[in-house]
Amino acid sequence: MPKKPTKVTQVHSIASDVSKYTKTDLRKEVLEDVEILRSFGIEMPENNQYDVEYINMMHTLGQTKKRTAYSPCDDRYTIMLNKDFMKHCKPEEVHCTIMHEVIHTAPNCMNHGHEWKAIAEMVNKYYSFLPITRISSYDDWSNYNSLTAKYVATCLSCG
Repeated sequence: MPKKPTKVTQVHSIASDVSKYTKTDLRKEVLEDVEILRSFGIEMPENNQYDVEYINMMHTLGQTKKRTAYSPCDDRYTIMLNKDFMKHCKPEEVHCTIMHEVIHTAPNCMNHGHEWKAIAEMVNKYYSFLPITRISSYDDWSNYNSLTAKYVATCLSCG
């Protein structure tokens, strides 16, 4: 499992203006985050196996899709980020979300199980991301959603 990393210099994953990110910028950050995970000794897919896209689903900040081609050795991943989220939230929150999604491309990490959590904890320990967790609690995003949502539901049990 993960080891103490040889530090990878963060360039893209600390950028201060993500509101104007292009797919090229997003891809650079994804590949930087892949290098960070490789620094722990984690076997990650080759760089050419990553695609990036934008999604417009209000409730989703980011998403990772695994597409198996003709053989299990030829998996490809699409990292998708919500463009509205990128425009309305802090850069740190966006960087954290991208890393969250990249961790899903590590072996046995397409869920939020033990392996995913162990890698997230290592990244949290050695790199300058917000704490990477299974869910977010970004106030800016919650406020933006509440102002733009067509419908708002409130849980009767917890509010």
